[in-house]
Amino acid sequence: MSVKPRKRAAISMHKPAGQGTRFETALTLALILVLAWAPFPYGSNRPWASSLLALLVGGLLLAWAGASVIGRARLTGLTQKLRLPALCAIGAVSWALFQTVDLGFVDRVLGMHVLVPWLAHPVWTLAAGALGAETGAYVSVDPARLSARAYRRGPPLTPKTPSYRELNRGIR
Repeated sequence: MSVKPRKRAAISMHKPAGQGTRFETALTLALILVLAWAPFPYGSNRPWASSLLALLVGGLLLAWAGASVIGRARLTGLTQKLRLPALCAIGAVSWALFQTVDLGFVDRVLGMHVLVPWLAHPVWTLAAGALGAETGAYVSVDPARLSARAYRRGPPLTPKTPSYRELNRGIR
């Protein structure tokens, strides 16, 4: 008596193609409309247009991410593989934003005096003492430069750009 191997049924983690939720369909249509609108204001080459385009696409991305967390959007194999890199990116952006928050203000609002001694860079305490005035207390020494660099628009650093050469000179 020979035993025939059973055929394994394909297990699907999501609905078949074409059977997305209404919310996911609305998000897809909204993305199509945003991308169709993008070339009209000079190809989104103006600051207001590119900012609005980034805000709309980012908002749609956040809406889809929230829908996928609560189960109202499908997760494909690729999006399941991107969970860890997405968490790492969220962590990096959150840390950059946290460095630009005035910890002294947060301590005063919350009525605690814990964040400044533990997390703020000591230069802020020294500056407040030297100036005899209240200064902010940040994790970063230069939060304005950090936020400008973090959200800077422009070409990436390549060996031919002046900022790359300056950075490379500083390292040597």
